[in-house]
Amino acid sequence: MDLTYRYLRNNIRNNLNMGIASASCINFTVPFFAVIAAKFGATNTDYALLNSVPALMTIIATLPASAIIGRFRHQKRIAAGIMLASRLSFLLMALLPLFHFQQVQMLILLVGLYTAANAISTVSWQAIMGELIPIQYRNKVFAQRNIFSNFIGMGVVLLAGWYIDHFSFPYGYQTAYVLGTVCGLLECFYFIRLIVPSEDLPQPAAIGSGDAEEEPLERRATARERLKAFTNTFRFQAGPEFYLFCTAAMIFTFAWMMAWPVFTKIKVDILHATNMQISIDTVASAIGSLIGFRVWLKVADRKGNGLTLFLATLGIACNPIMWLFANSMNEVYVADILGAFVTAGYTQSLFNRQLEILPAPSRQKAIAFYTTLSQISAIFAPILGMQVYEWLSFHGTMYVSSIGRVFGSLCFLVILFPTVQRMLTRNRRLGA
Repeated sequence: MDLTYRYLRNNIRNNLNMGIASASCINFTVPFFAVIAAKFGATNTDYALLNSVPALMTIIATLPASAIIGRFRHQKRIAAGIMLASRLSFLLMALLPLFHFQQVQMLILLVGLYTAANAISTVSWQAIMGELIPIQYRNKVFAQRNIFSNFIGMGVVLLAGWYIDHFSFPYGYQTAYVLGTVCGLLECFYFIRLIVPSEDLPQPAAIGSGDAEEEPLERRATARERLKAFTNTFRFQAGPEFYLFCTAAMIFTFAWMMAWPVFTKIKVDILHATNMQISIDTVASAIGSLIGFRVWLKVADRKGNGLTLFLATLGIACNPIMWLFANSMNEVYVADILGAFVTAGYTQSLFNRQLEILPAPSRQKAIAFYTTLSQISAIFAPILGMQVYEWLSFHGTMYVSSIGRVFGSLCFLVILFPTVQRMLTRNRRLGA
C-alpha cells in the first residue's frame, strides 16, 4: 500500500484538529487588531499600515525562508518552529498596554512579525498537504476542515467579543490574547503529529538526497560556486500557466485589498463598532463561509477549480457595491455574509488550483513565490486605497475597487480560454 494512503486517515484527523485549533487562535486575536489600534489612537495612515507593513515583512521573509527550508529534508520541524514563533507574538501583543509610548507602531510591527511568520509556516503546510492528501480527496478534505474551523471559530469570537467588552481595557483583551496563544500551541502540536512519509519514515539511501546537512563538498566550494548554489535555492520549475496565474492573482489581489482599510475605518471610526459587534460581524462572515464552502465544493467538483476561481472572484467584485448601502452595522453584517460566501470559493479554489498546476518537486518554492507576489500587491493596495478614499470619498473608492476586481476576475477567465490552453499545452510539449 502507498504510504500516503496508509497514513491518510491519521493525517486527515490531525489536519482537522489543527484547523480547529488554528481557527480558535485566530478568532481570539486577529478580529480585534483594528479595535485595539483605535484604542491606541490610530490614524488613517495607521489603518493603511496595519495592512501594508505585514505584507512588506511577508515579502522580505517568505521567499528566502522557504528557499532555505526547502534545502532540508525535515521541513516540518522547521515550519513548526516558525509557526510557534508566530503564535507567541500574540503574547507580546497582550503586553503592549504596559508600554506608554508608540503603542500603535509597536502593534503594527508585531502584527507584521506574526503575518510574516504565519505566511512562511502556511507555505510549508500547503506544500506538505500536496504530499499528504491525494488529489481526489483534496476538495472534500479541505472543505471539511474549513467548515469545522468556521463553526468553532464562530463560538470563539463571540466569547472573545463579549469578554473584552465586559471587562475594562486592557484586561479583557489581554486575557483573550493569552487564550489565543494557548490555542496556537495546540495548533503546533497537531501540526507536528502529521506523518509526512518523505520526512518521518526511513528513506532508501540515495546520492544527492538534497539534505543540507549531508553536503560536505560545499566546504571546498569557491565564492562563485557558493553564490551560484545560494541563487539556485530560489529557482523552481513551473510552466507558463503558473506565471499567468500569478499575474492574474496580483491584479485581483491589488483591487481586492484596496478597500480593506476603508472597511476597517468605516466599522471602527464611522459606525463606532464595539468588540461584540466586531465579533458578530466575524460570525456573520463565518456563516457565509460555512454555506459557501459546501456550495463551492460542488461547483468545483462539477466545473473544475479554474472556472470556480473565476466565478468566486466575480462575486467578490460585487461586494464593494453592497457596502454602498451599508449605513449601520446590521447592514454591514449582510454585506459581509455575502462577501464571505464568495470569498470561501476564492480561497478554496485558489489553493486547489495552485496544487493542480504546480509540479510536486517545485511546490514549496513556487507557492512561496506566489505568496511573495501577492504580498507586493498587499503592500501598496491599502495605502493607495486610503488615498483614493481621501480623494474620491467612500463611494468613489468602492467603485474603483469593484472595477479593478472585475478586471482581475476576467484575467483568471482568460487563462481558461481553449486557445490559451492549447498554447500552454504546446509550450509544455516543446519544453519536454
